[in-house]
Amino acid sequence: MAKLLLLPGDGIGPEVMAEVKRLIAFMNENGLGRFETEEALVGGSCYDLYGVAITEDTMAKARTADAILFGAVGGPKWDGVPYDVRPEAGLLRLRKELGLFANIRPAICYPALADSSSLKREVVDGLEIIILRELTGGLYFGGPSPISATARNARSTPRSTTPTRSSASRGSASSSRASAATS
Repeated sequence: MAKLLLLPGDGIGPEVMAEVKRLIAFMNENGLGRFETEEALVGGSCYDLYGVAITEDTMAKARTADAILFGAVGGPKWDGVPYDVRPEAGLLRLRKELGLFANIRPAICYPALADSSSLKREVVDGLEIIILRELTGGLYFGGPSPISATARNARSTPRSTTPTRSSASRGSASSSRASAATS
């Protein structure tokens, strides 16, 4: 039996997670899988109750789960929350401490939205792709830099990073696996 940790979070997250729970129940009831679920708070909902974006208890549950299903975090309500406990800090901590490598983002261009794209309709019409986004290093975890004013009084926050041997080799290994899978 697979052990799943459900983290609905904020915003649309709880609504999406309610549907996920219905799907899991359907699969369990119809012999399409065997899943045990546990639910915990993360993000703004966790901050409201505990003053942190994710608790040590939730991190412990995440470490023992076979998979984590994550809703969403953040919203205008928490814009003034200190940087280290803002809702997104819970997600970043999960990614960093568990060494999660990638986020899978499906992207579909629905016909009703094709003319809203900056690309021509014939380029995006019927587009359905999956984006695999690397999450564990580089600029993603770059520290905040000082904010400076530019010539036109805009604000600039430069971020920089130096690739590490492990991130470079991980990227190479991923590319090799992806190439082998599509060959």
